[in-house]
Amino acid sequence: MAQKSEEFDVLTFFIYVMVLLTLIVGGFALLNRNKLGKDTLKLKGAVRGLGKMEELALDEDFRDWISRERNNAVLSNTDRDNTTGEFRGLVFSLAARQGLQQSLKGRLTPRGVYQDQVTLMKEAMFQLQFDDIRVEKLMRYLVSLEEGWPGCRTTRINELKYNEKTKTWKASIQVSIFNPADD
Repeated sequence: MAQKSEEFDVLTFFIYVMVLLTLIVGGFALLNRNKLGKDTLKLKGAVRGLGKMEELALDEDFRDWISRERNNAVLSNTDRDNTTGEFRGLVFSLAARQGLQQSLKGRLTPRGVYQDQVTLMKEAMFQLQFDDIRVEKLMRYLVSLEEGWPGCRTTRINELKYNEKTKTWKASIQVSIFNPADD
């Protein structure tokens, strides 16, 4: 009888330990569930905000307003360098994010400002030169640049040469920033 009592005590002890461990795991599960619920609400709010930002960015009137604001900055002599500097910053940061900083090699040369009297548009032209780049990466980069700066367009591909040895391209691209001119 004493042996059965000892076995029962050991069995009871293990049952209590298992119940305690189950309660601890359940408590952590509830704690994590509450935390997950809060994080889910934050994430849904952020996604909703990004959706509204995307709608705003796709709004043509908003893009025109940004273009006019940038035009005002370009037209004033003091802010002209700041707008060019902003564009340069976008060009180089986008190249760095896409891993193209070695291909671009810091070459962005301004080509001047041209105003068309018929369309009343100002065009600031820049020359981008790439070495050892794949065409897919170049196209992805140019599309991202146009999406990142309202009024920016790729206007001319001056040079596109294939290098058989490295299986890459050398490219010289003209990019322009278009802004509506004042009356």
